[in-house]
Amino acid sequence: MNYYIVNNTMFEENGWVYGEEKGVIKTGKAIKCLECGNYLTSLEWLPPLEITLSKGQIGDVIFGTFNHFIISDKFKDIYENNGFSGVISFEPVKIYQKNNLVNKSYFYPRINLCEIDTDIEKSEIVFSGKKQCSKCQKAGRGIKKMKGLYLIGDKKIKDNIFCIKMLPGDIIVTNKFRMATKELSNLSYTLAENYKPNWLI
Repeated sequence: MNYYIVNNTMFEENGWVYGEEKGVIKTGKAIKCLECGNYLTSLEWLPPLEITLSKGQIGDVIFGTFNHFIISDKFKDIYENNGFSGVISFEPVKIYQKNNLVNKSYFYPRINLCEIDTDIEKSEIVFSGKKQCSKCQKAGRGIKKMKGLYLIGDKKIKDNIFCIKMLPGDIIVTNKFRMATKELSNLSYTLAENYKPNWLI
C-alpha cells in the first residue's frame, strides 16, 4: 500500500500564513518509550489553544511552531464524512491576525502515534549514535541520513492518518485520504518512499 507524508511548508514563501502560539502556553506530558525511556514526542499542547497568524492568505491547513498542523472545518468535515480514523480529537483553536480574532472555525487534530516499525535498512536511515531499542528503534538517537520511508507490516495499520515513532513530527496518510483532501488549500504530499525530511537537506 502506498503512503504519503504531509509537506510542512511553514518556511516556504508561498503566500499562505503560518502560525505561532499566542499568550500563555500550557503543556502536558510527552510520550516516552516504555523500553528505553527516551521521549518519542514533544510536550502535549493544552487548551486554551490560540495562535497568531503571519501575513498572507489563510488556507485549509496552517503550519507553525506547534506540532503537526491546524485545520479548517472543511478538512474536519471531509475526515468525518469519509469515516476516516487516526485523529484522537479535534480541539478548537482561536486564530488571530493583526490582533483581530478571525471568525472562522479551525481545529488542532491530535493524531494517533502508530506502533508500526520502520524498515531502517530499506529506508537507508543512518543514526547519530549506536544505542538500540527494539521497541521504538531510535533509543534517543538523531537521524543523520535518510533516503525514503518504508514501513514494516503496514497491512496492520488501521488508520487513514497517523504518525510513527521514527518520525513523530510528520503526518502520514493513506492514498484514500490523500485523494479525498486533494482540493484543500495549502496541503500537499510526498510519496513516503521518496520522502526526505526538510531538516536533513
